[in-house]
Amino acid sequence: MQKLSEAVLLERQADVVALENELNELRASKISLIPEFYNKIIALAKDIRGLYREKKITTYTVGTWAENRDCLWNIAGKIDIYSDPFMWPKIWQGNTDQIRNPDIIFPGQVLQIPAKGPKSSDELKAERKYWRMKKEAQAENAQAGGVQ
Repeated sequence: MQKLSEAVLLERQADVVALENELNELRASKISLIPEFYNKIIALAKDIRGLYREKKITTYTVGTWAENRDCLWNIAGKIDIYSDPFMWPKIWQGNTDQIRNPDIIFPGQVLQIPAKGPKSSDELKAERKYWRMKKEAQAENAQAGGVQ
């Protein structure tokens, strides 16, 4: 079932639920306590969880800072987005047409939310570049402040 397309898998959610019920029956039996079977049951549970397909959020409309505290960090940290604020570069890189500076987003902007997963090499590069630029700007501000 793992090789089925998203659409077909959505149609077959009843089959996935039936598989999960069978797995729960296996878990209740004493045979599941034997280490050899226990590991197999755990692997099956992981596979079955991977078969569930939910409607994925593809866009997010930015709210105001006063109401929603929306920034890329907080958006990425939302449970229905990534549940991990460190994934904010994925949102930034998925919306480079709208976001030049990741520190500045505007209420009402509709952001495309890339699929969950590890950061790509481009996203990691962009994140490193962002932090380098922040560090340089901070050093410049410190020098300018020390001259006065």
